[in-house]
Amino acid sequence: MPDIKAPKMANVAIEQIVFEGDFHYLSKPELARRVSEILDGNFINVDLQKLKRELVANVWIEKVSVQRVWPSTLKIDVVEQVPIARWGEEGFINRYGEVIKASGMNMLEKLPVLHGDVSKSGEIAQNYLTIARLLAPKKLFVSRMTLTDDGVWSVEINGDLTLMLGRQDLMGRISLFNELFDSQFKDRLAHIDSIDFRYRNGFSIRWRATSQSLVVASQTESQVNR
Repeated sequence: MPDIKAPKMANVAIEQIVFEGDFHYLSKPELARRVSEILDGNFINVDLQKLKRELVANVWIEKVSVQRVWPSTLKIDVVEQVPIARWGEEGFINRYGEVIKASGMNMLEKLPVLHGDVSKSGEIAQNYLTIARLLAPKKLFVSRMTLTDDGVWSVEINGDLTLMLGRQDLMGRISLFNELFDSQFKDRLAHIDSIDFRYRNGFSIRWRATSQSLVVASQTESQVNR
């Protein structure tokens, strides 16, 4: 009986690389160039784990999987990061509340800017998402949100209205703003610079173009630094 020779597979070249995923911040040609720089073997002996590690080092990639597809194709599934907001001028915060330092932030210019200590990024991101959902029915959006080092919250609405919210009862004060928006603020937005909710019962309004403040609180009620 004649010998049956096994096909020589050791030198099978990689003839095709297929990228799958939704691409918003990365381009397939850019990824293809990077893969060509990393590849150090043929279809059989290419180090898939190394390729995966090198690709996921890109800050815009959340995760990646690489597999061989016979007879000569590499299939690369890419999941991009999902930025929910910019993190100061340093980078962005992703859907898990993680701060990712990145350049090329001009493509995220429409996202709100969050500020605070990086150790509080998860809390800041969660509060931002909650507040954004509360305000959306009023056609309002958060353009900036800050948590200072001493725990004071402030939120900028629609790019030009600042809500001073203090240290405590953040959601209660946002809810108060939301409840009063139609009756107290909606028709005056163009004239309001900021609203200070750091009172036990009430708030104060600072009007644009003057230093006049309107305090809506009891006469015996002082501002609470919280």
